[in-house]
Amino acid sequence: MRTPPEPNTSATDSAKVFLACLLVTLLAHGVSLQAPLLFDDLHQIVENEQLQTWEGFPGKLFDPWVGSSTGHGAFFRPVLFTTFLIDWTIGGGSPIPFRVTSLLLLAIFATVLWSILIRLGTLLGLDKTRFRPAFFAACLVFCAHPLLNESILLATGRSTLLMAVFAVASLRVFLGEQSPRRLPIAAALLALALLTKESAVVLLVGVPLTFFAVEGLSMIRSRWREVLLTLGVVGAYWVLRSWVLSRPPPEWATPRPSSLNQNIDLLDQISQGFIALLGFIKLLFVPWGLSLVHEIPVPQGSFALASLLGWLVLVGLP
Repeated sequence: MRTPPEPNTSATDSAKVFLACLLVTLLAHGVSLQAPLLFDDLHQIVENEQLQTWEGFPGKLFDPWVGSSTGHGAFFRPVLFTTFLIDWTIGGGSPIPFRVTSLLLLAIFATVLWSILIRLGTLLGLDKTRFRPAFFAACLVFCAHPLLNESILLATGRSTLLMAVFAVASLRVFLGEQSPRRLPIAAALLALALLTKESAVVLLVGVPLTFFAVEGLSMIRSRWREVLLTLGVVGAYWVLRSWVLSRPPPEWATPRPSSLNQNIDLLDQISQGFIALLGFIKLLFVPWGLSLVHEIPVPQGSFALASLLGWLVLVGLP
């Protein structure tokens, strides 16, 4: 099957969308720049000397207990922890670099989301005079949605956001025009998503489902390379992750009982990934309930700000 050409968008269009998304993000969440590091940020960053110095890098990122000063949890998230090291080095412990990074990530995610929506619109043959303004408006409102605030207020809450940037970017490259570099770049972005947060294994199902939604059963013949590549990357990651997490906790660690069983099976991780994915979809279609990261209650009701913004997105999509 011949892949349709890319939509008529330029780097300038993407830059304009990014700047618009960044402006909305700053207006909606900029007040968080003054907030201190708190909650999980304390034991994972402020009190964790391992993520304040480059000594032992990158080898220490393969220590599953490097992400906490108390050893409460065992994780294999080297890309996420590297961003913490960079922010700490820039600001010397100031929360501002952490906040700026998270604000930029939200604007970048919205821009990549706009790009993939435009691409899907082209593949599905939608009327570009209608869907482009609607997708642009939806991404702007997405940036302002209150349910995303925890990903900004908590530096450690950026794990889902950073993973989503790489995951959506990988999917966008998968959907692009045929080229020799397309599959290697998509595989690299998928690997970065997995090394940011294990929930990215949901792409093991998400990639073929996306192709099926666009091409139907013909994707079995036309997209088998993409599906096999996704399976190979996720499989290699899972083997590496299982090996890293097999290390016993150090004597100083006080792991929670659940932390000793972080190496849960792949199906459980995929189901958890779908929960996170549904959380993002909820921002657009079911705009009330709990926040994405730690299930903190948010105001409910049809006239709450979260609900009004969510329904605004819903109205703008048709």
